[in-house]
Amino acid sequence: VGVSGSQIYLDQTSTFNNLTGGTVNLSTLSFNRTNGGIAIVNNAGIINKTGAGSLPISQGTAISAFNNNSGGIVNVSAGELVMQSTGGTDVGTYNISSGATLRFTDARTFNSGISFTGSGALVFGGGTQTFGAAQTFASGALALSLTGSTLTAANDLTIAAPFTWSSGTITGGGALNTSGTTTFTSGTLTTKTWNNSGTVGVSGSQIYLDQTSTFNNLTGGTVNLSTQSFNQTNGGTAIVNNAGIINKTGAGSLPISQGTTISAFNNQTGGVVNVTAGELVMQSTGGTDVGTYNIS
Repeated sequence: VGVSGSQIYLDQTSTFNNLTGGTVNLSTLSFNRTNGGIAIVNNAGIINKTGAGSLPISQGTAISAFNNNSGGIVNVSAGELVMQSTGGTDVGTYNISSGATLRFTDARTFNSGISFTGSGALVFGGGTQTFGAAQTFASGALALSLTGSTLTAANDLTIAAPFTWSSGTITGGGALNTSGTTTFTSGTLTTKTWNNSGTVGVSGSQIYLDQTSTFNNLTGGTVNLSTQSFNQTNGGTAIVNNAGIINKTGAGSLPISQGTTISAFNNQTGGVVNVTAGELVMQSTGGTDVGTYNIS
């Protein structure tokens, strides 16, 4: 099916099923829900987004659900595809080519089998995205951004790919594991443990440790602080453990916890805190140190 000239209008209660073996080609037009009811798009075949520019999967009134089912493939080969629907469950594949972007802006559930491939950009930009199983974003592949969504994961969320966190929340029972380069400018970790073995650059805003959350800078991990550090929010226990390297750079005085004081900062065995410029104030309500503090 090649879609051009107008959207596919799904009127009242209508469903579009792209079955195994089916192909839908989208460039500038997609689907539209009209006259209320429930409009659903199910994909078990191939959907191709081609052409420059940004295209929402539903234009006009958002469709009720887009489901990328088992065996389903969505190829974003150019421009941007925005997954704008009021719901949906994914177990298929999203393949994003270099220079292209896939953006999620509404509530979705990613279950076991979901796969994100390619070398483009994957953006979580609004709504709540729920991961029903452990999820890994491998290195050397996609560039991942969190710009306003809430990511909920009961199992581990592992990010080796380049990760930009500029707003939004990560929560749930599983750990957040980062081993690549993370650029942090704003965001909240809620009732979760963040294990870092890569490089985290903090600027723009503190890392908010909400309720009961822990940041572990593991052996091999590096955290670069200049004007921003950590903040405990909404009570609970916020702990920072360092077994890697924390660098304080830049002029001026920086408390290790800004706003509400974190519960504990622990410089553990093998941990190194380098103060290369300005002042670092070890402001926490507790902590135990067996590591190294190096003051230039």
